[in-house]
Amino acid sequence: MAAFFPLCLIMWCLAYTRCESCVTESKFAELIEEMRALKEKVLTLEKKLDANAKQEKTETEFTIVDKNQENETEIHKTGVSKVGGIRNRTMRNFESKSINGKKIKRQEVTNVAFYAYLGGKRCYAMHKVFIFDTVETNVGNGYNSHDGIFDAPITGVYVFTYTVTPDFHNFIYAELIVDGVIRDVIIADSQEIHDIHPATATAVVHVTAGQHVCVRKGTNSKCNILSNNISKTTFAGWLLF
Repeated sequence: MAAFFPLCLIMWCLAYTRCESCVTESKFAELIEEMRALKEKVLTLEKKLDANAKQEKTETEFTIVDKNQENETEIHKTGVSKVGGIRNRTMRNFESKSINGKKIKRQEVTNVAFYAYLGGKRCYAMHKVFIFDTVETNVGNGYNSHDGIFDAPITGVYVFTYTVTPDFHNFIYAELIVDGVIRDVIIADSQEIHDIHPATATAVVHVTAGQHVCVRKGTNSKCNILSNNISKTTFAGWLLF
């Protein structure tokens, strides 16, 4: 509308004024040509702006694609990456975990650490998972005190440590299980003398998000495990990187 205002003004002068010097026919033609030239310049500028915007968008898309390709290459080289960890966390935000029939929605986490111990003397059969029912720390909510299983919320390298205290005249084999595979084993032996001899083991393990980690009783072990103010039977773990 603003571009046609001078033309309207000129036409008004021609129609309503008797002043012959208001505007000449040649001057009017010159003004029309100037307006056409200005219109062509505006159209040219608009085309340039559209072309620049499309080019910037294309360059941004190429940058994102190249970055994703670099990240995928890094994952294939090392098997572990921060990007992979973030992707796993994001995907698992929409998953749920069931405890006693109730689904608990996962939350996005960046730090993981847990520490739990048996609340008293227990007796476990062969290959039964130790249920460390007293939880002191559970950053990231990966450990479940109802079944004794740590469900890794993030892919990464973890440190796990566990201590087993056998009762008097008992010996206990304990196994660290990661996704169904034995990754570590210890023996705590209080059988020979009237004393207790706890044992502790530590393992550094790569765990993929969603894999289960637990401590269970091994074969050829006796039953009773102690956990009291003198010596606790414990299970702990944390994300290293």
